[in-house]
Amino acid sequence: MYTRSPITRRKNRTKRVKNTKKIFNKQRILRYRGGNTTTVTDNSNKTIVIFTINSSSGFFSMMGFLNTVYIYATKNKYQMFIEHDNWQYTYNKGWHDYFTTLTIYDPNDTRYIGYKIERYVSGDHTPNSVIYNIPRYTIREHIEALKQIYIHQPHIQEQIINKRKEYGKYTSLYVRRGDKANETKLMTTQQVIDKTSLSTVNQPIFIQTDDYTAVEEIKQLMPNSIILTETLPTQRGASNRNNLNISPEERKCDTEQLFISIGVALGGTKIWSYYNSNICIFYKLYEYDRVSIYVDDQYSIETINKIYELDNSVHLFNLYTNEALKSH
Repeated sequence: MYTRSPITRRKNRTKRVKNTKKIFNKQRILRYRGGNTTTVTDNSNKTIVIFTINSSSGFFSMMGFLNTVYIYATKNKYQMFIEHDNWQYTYNKGWHDYFTTLTIYDPNDTRYIGYKIERYVSGDHTPNSVIYNIPRYTIREHIEALKQIYIHQPHIQEQIINKRKEYGKYTSLYVRRGDKANETKLMTTQQVIDKTSLSTVNQPIFIQTDDYTAVEEIKQLMPNSIILTETLPTQRGASNRNNLNISPEERKCDTEQLFISIGVALGGTKIWSYYNSNICIFYKLYEYDRVSIYVDDQYSIETINKIYELDNSVHLFNLYTNEALKSH
């Protein structure tokens, strides 16, 4: 019978001790209430990013912040999560009421114990705002990120597809009204028509707007054109701030109607969009080549188009600040 020598036994014991030390160097034992123990990998050098969706801004303003944080997390290979703080579009699941992407942060998930947490919010007036902590990214990077984030739940996407089939070929026009009228002087409907090529279009025109008055005015000014819209006659200007004051069912209905209307507009052979709006930024990023921007007399279209050059680095949430416009 073979017997290991004392020297061999000592070497094996030393090897086992070293291997055990390696394991415990990589793991920590965390003891919780009730005496349960859980072995967790040491994650002290790893980072997760959490973006809080709140009611401080409208949906497409929030998307500018969210898109930026998503690029930041992706470029740095950080795991990204979202959480909600009284989001004004929530019906039941918040973001996942309408979209299939992104993961909700679970503070009880033990896989991320020991991770460094970076938190960001939409809005510009808090220390952890995106604008103060994350660099600018190119228009090209924003386009790629948006296509990865903005993916609707199947029941919404199905309605968009069906509407596009129903309407056939059409030109889309976005007209901003609603609460924007309180922030800036808006173009009249006649000015919108004059600034676009709508008068020469020989196919139906799909109007995406939050105010049915704009639809009525275009019908009156262009009586020979076929005008399409998903905007209801009862809709006379929207304000996202009112969403918290209506029932969850009404909120869901209004929000889905908005997304369906925008989804139909994105199907136009050409899409005209008013520059001074977060929805315009979204349109341009999502369908870059088919979107034409129209402007008022304050800025030239050449200046606006330079901002949207693919390799231009920007903050989406202050794309049209005086500083950004003067630099072009």
